[in-house]
Amino acid sequence: MNQEKTVMVGGELLNVGEAFTLTDTVLISSHVDTLSTPVPGWFGTFALAGAANKLPFFNVRNSAICDEAWNNQDTRDTAAFGMRILSISVRWIVPLAGNPRENIAVPPYYIEHYEQPPLWTAFMPMNSALILRVQQDEKLKAQCSMLSAGSGIVTGGFGQGGEAAGFLEFQSVTAQGNMGVPHQRNKFAFPEVIDIPRRASVNAEIIFSDYAKALLSHMTGPGDVTIYQSADSEDTVNIPAIFGVQVELKGQRLVQQRGQLHA
Repeated sequence: MNQEKTVMVGGELLNVGEAFTLTDTVLISSHVDTLSTPVPGWFGTFALAGAANKLPFFNVRNSAICDEAWNNQDTRDTAAFGMRILSISVRWIVPLAGNPRENIAVPPYYIEHYEQPPLWTAFMPMNSALILRVQQDEKLKAQCSMLSAGSGIVTGGFGQGGEAAGFLEFQSVTAQGNMGVPHQRNKFAFPEVIDIPRRASVNAEIIFSDYAKALLSHMTGPGDVTIYQSADSEDTVNIPAIFGVQVELKGQRLVQQRGQLHA
């Protein structure tokens, strides 16, 4: 850990500031419906996410109730330790292995599987807002497209296509599209440090515009990613595709001083 600043009161050592990033993720996938324990704020379909109107972060989940890949919080409704927040990032997640396939049509129109990734990573950030609160104070209210991805995978481009049943079938559209290159430096920096006391309530929520909710109501699935069992076999297995949004708060956590490093 990086020990950066020591907090002293009356000559007594209290805390040190360690570099830390707080992470929480909302998933949208049929995989959500297969979990033995429901995860609050996760959705099985795009339509359910749109009907909920907002995606909640930092006050409904912790690492004990969902995979640590998606959340690294020790507590759920209050901060486990004091923090100094320096920046925030928002990453919109799409499937990395081909395209989710969905054969269910919702009349009069439905958004097909190959249209979903670019809509999720481009139109949704432009048609949603993020609000960050500490206790009851609003610390940030901004359109999501203003908040850089900050970290994660970046790539893209069209995959191989083929003629199927007389029409062009896209095997993939894009692997990941973000608001800027997802580098640790590319985060939205707050003009002033945001102090979060220990046991304070912290929450963020992404709120969809009416346009975004209309799009989500016409997006089927998410469907499945089709994986071939081997190169010379037509046998396939379908794995639920995962869409999501990940929010990161980067700064320092204030913890009791730990052992010194010695040469």
